[in-house]
Amino acid sequence: MAGREVSWARATLWGIAAMAGAGAFGIVLRWLGYLVLSDARHMSSSDIFILVVFVLALIPAVVVPIVTLNRIWLVIIAICVLPIAPFGLVVLTAVQPFGPIPAMALEQARPPGGLETGIRITDAAPRRDLARSVAFSITGPTGRRGGTTTTTYRYQVAPVVHAQWVPGMPMAVWAVVEGTAHDPHWDAEAGALFRPVDRPLAERAVRRFRTDRNAPGPAQPEMAAPVIGLWVADAGGARLAQVTDWALLLGGASLAWALLAWLGMRPERATGVARGTGPGVLPAKLPPRWKRRPR
Repeated sequence: MAGREVSWARATLWGIAAMAGAGAFGIVLRWLGYLVLSDARHMSSSDIFILVVFVLALIPAVVVPIVTLNRIWLVIIAICVLPIAPFGLVVLTAVQPFGPIPAMALEQARPPGGLETGIRITDAAPRRDLARSVAFSITGPTGRRGGTTTTTYRYQVAPVVHAQWVPGMPMAVWAVVEGTAHDPHWDAEAGALFRPVDRPLAERAVRRFRTDRNAPGPAQPEMAAPVIGLWVADAGGARLAQVTDWALLLGGASLAWALLAWLGMRPERATGVARGTGPGVLPAKLPPRWKRRPR
């Protein structure tokens, strides 16, 4: 299929559909608990398989520029733009912006399940005075032989307890906030515990909190599956911010692709017009009077 056989509108639509489809597939994989590559040393065979499946889903985003553009330098740029957008959508996925947020008492608290975005505790809240900042590092291999790289993660952690909680009582529900540069508004009445996309990191932050502060808690069998959520003071605002980030990234990539498609097809049309209407070009079929004119 040559580039001249595809209209600009169709090529633009194909590119946007390829980016959006691959990006949506990657986001779903993140929600299901895959594509969490924070500790590459411990990637299982299933993790590698899921990563390969996601990369294969990017094939349409690579093929579209090859079959629609006519200039190699535009093809190279487009191949960089189209697959990067789905990867960016996956990286920008911090919270799940769709699904119910059920309300429940602290004793009934459980991790969000199914399509639930998170949970709201009706009779307890994160304790500001017990909140602490924690940091931990994860070392993984680089592309070079024997090389390693270390990434440091920072969280704020606070237990979710009743107002009557006193030291020595158990802590079974935990709220975490990524980073330490902003006030997490632990006291917000409308706050919610969102399902963490990178649950292994959130769990590691809670374990570090308990180790550093020697915090009391339930017995070890109970701590094997604690209720941990990303604390958001405004559930609606967190959802809107997530969708806005996606829209900005996908919209910017779509505009860039539309411009590349226009540049790749416009010279071909201009050349075709010049070849057909130039001053030194004769029509393909000569009028009968030309054929009868004596030489």
